[in-house]
Amino acid sequence: MLVPAEFSQQAAPQTDGGYAGFWIRFVAHWIDIIILSVLSTPLSQALSKISVSLFWEKDTVIVSIVMISALFGIGYFTILDGNYGATLGKRILNLRVVNADGKTAGVVRAFSRSIYFWIIAVSSYFTLGFTMGSSFGSPGPYEWVGAILYLADLVLLLGYLMIAFDQKKQGLHDKIAGTYVVKVK
Repeated sequence: MLVPAEFSQQAAPQTDGGYAGFWIRFVAHWIDIIILSVLSTPLSQALSKISVSLFWEKDTVIVSIVMISALFGIGYFTILDGNYGATLGKRILNLRVVNADGKTAGVVRAFSRSIYFWIIAVSSYFTLGFTMGSSFGSPGPYEWVGAILYLADLVLLLGYLMIAFDQKKQGLHDKIAGTYVVKVK
């Protein structure tokens, strides 16, 4: 695959725009979520049709779709951020994920960044199930699980809010991975 020079792993970006703040990263992330939703919907529909023919329980289908969507998302963020320095949402807004040297972060760092988000996403999904009383998380003897998941979600989300207050605009996932999101000129 031919990659433009400005998105190759060796090219250090022009980062004179500084670190990317909370709101621009929030918008880029939601652009990516919309793209992922469009891309993963056919996969989810196919899985639903297959599961009906296999007589899977509704809960098994739901959990399978959530987990496959999570894996799809992890792959999307890991490959694009790790190999090209930016997802489609970041590219649209001229943002780039870099390491301390200003080079593309690489797949390992990108994976550690993306796994953080998907832990929150999957955990939040199950938290809603346990607290809202869906069929797989009905109120009862396991209500405490929902409470624990809720607290875990809160802690993980605070890691994102760090972006707004950190001098280098790093969230907890950036600090763990040793990455920065910068504005590219």
